Amino acid sequence: RNASLKRMPYFISIGTSGFSTMLLQVVLILAFQSEYGYVYYKIGLIFASFMLGLACGSFIGANSIKNDARLAKSYFNIQAALCAYCLLLPIVFRLNWVSEGLFLMLPAAAGLLGGLQFTIANRICSGGGNGNAAPVIYAVDLLGACAGSLITAAIIIPIKGMEFACISAGFVNLAVLVLLAGGDQ
Repeated sequence: RNASLKRMPYFISIGTSGFSTMLLQVVLILAFQSEYGYVYYKIGLIFASFMLGLACGSFIGANSIKNDARLAKSYFNIQAALCAYCLLLPIVFRLNWVSEGLFLMLPAAAGLLGGLQFTIANRICSGGGNGNAAPVIYAVDLLGACAGSLITAAIIIPIKGMEFACISAGFVNLAVLVLLAGGDQ
């Protein structure tokens, strides 16, 4: 029971990460359409960019940090990066020099952070074991992602807009960052 409580901040973080990365995907798709006037012509590239980021993040998370003692600190830093990404994205949208190619790298960056978080959370919650936390982490991630895509597309953006969506996600991730800071680092 104590181990479950110790892992709870990571489960909450993964749910928030799933919510945020899907929120960012919806925002990026709509921002692309707003900026360039079309989206269906490039939507495959936008999704592929996100998936490439997820794959790279998962690979890096699984292979780069060999010292288990550094996993929690690395996870905390990735959560901070996701928070910063959400808060800085509206500023990037206001820049007139963002090319289409650079724009297509934005989903990859969000995917990279999500892939890193998922893999490292699994390693932390499994205690370096056989991945017995993976089903729970996967379920929480999918639940967050489902909520993120539905709530963002149906409620947040139509009522408050894309900037509000990004800033809200940034502050939710900041709250999770504080929660993680309160745990054992």
